[in-house]
Amino acid sequence: IVPDLTANEVQKAGDAAEGAIGFIGWSLMSEAPGNQTFVKKYQEKYDISPEPWAAQSYATLNILTNAIKIAQSTDATLIRDALAQTTDFPTILGKSGKFSFDPNGDALYDQIIMIVKDGKLRFFE
Repeated sequence: IVPDLTANEVQKAGDAAEGAIGFIGWSLMSEAPGNQTFVKKYQEKYDISPEPWAAQSYATLNILTNAIKIAQSTDATLIRDALAQTTDFPTILGKSGKFSFDPNGDALYDQIIMIVKDGKLRFFE
């Protein structure tokens, strides 16, 4: 079991990666609403496929922008309070694309389970 597994890491590991299972927050192949549009636009702009950090940064910015709109302010306390109310916010993260914060401020979204099969990342079914 590998915490964050990317196609690049699978390629570097070669045969040693076969059968590895990863729980990931984002995948190029995810069908979360808006993900394929994000991937396409990223590839068009940078001429490479996005890595997880790019997708997570994109989602984070959308979550923060939404909190600022809700707070109608740039005051840190008001933004924090708006973030705390984030429930089922649509992002490109996870299997469903829904993002929430729990009462402790921890991020909640459904992880994507991947397995390396025949040298490629595939959804674990």
